[in-house]
Amino acid sequence: MWVTTKLWNDFHGKEQVEPHLRDSLKQLKLDYVDLYLIHWPVTDVEAEELTPSIQETWGGMEAVLGMGLTKTIGVSNFSVSKLSAMKAYANTFPAVNQVELHPLCAQGPLVAACKDMGVALTGYSPLGSPDSAVMFNREPVNTLNHPVVTKVATEVGRSSGQVLIRWGVQRGTVVVPKSVTGSRIVENFDVFSFELSDAQMEQLSGIQEGEQRRACDGSFWVKPNGPYRNMEELWA
Repeated sequence: MWVTTKLWNDFHGKEQVEPHLRDSLKQLKLDYVDLYLIHWPVTDVEAEELTPSIQETWGGMEAVLGMGLTKTIGVSNFSVSKLSAMKAYANTFPAVNQVELHPLCAQGPLVAACKDMGVALTGYSPLGSPDSAVMFNREPVNTLNHPVVTKVATEVGRSSGQVLIRWGVQRGTVVVPKSVTGSRIVENFDVFSFELSDAQMEQLSGIQEGEQRRACDGSFWVKPNGPYRNMEELWA
């Protein structure tokens, strides 16, 4: 079993990272986790600049790595530029970047950049996260019923969910689907007995740019006093 947990936005001060992780370990009844992530490049401070800075937070992350409280450290919801900026100060570069990935949020440039930087990509919401649409009162990202997805699913004799997971696997990313239904959990694991053709992968990866959007767009972190005043700044 591989256990990942995350550092929440209220605990980005360098000296806050260790006690927050120790609290998580206590709740998990573990001595260490396999992977510890900065959940968002966001804090609870509204200011011109991100405060505390990612550099400060990363210092705390490297410290808990050195203590053996986690085997690896990484980030989540980081853009290419935010990752690249870490090269200037990271003694241990993020092993993982966990972001939303599915054919309607393909993020091709980020996938390529992480590969170049040696950062593993974990794709959350690989099925489009229909439950988050209810949570955030938004139109769902219609991945499971998208005509390209259903067409490929018919061709390979699999469910749309299996096709979406397989697409992520064949792209070389880690895929973390969510389900509370036993039969679907079993189905989600059954994606290694078939492959998608190059043409099918191209069809799924080539869904038009106008259809691309996030299920979890981070709009709740946009604040009038910053550091992110609009969506472009958040994801830049």
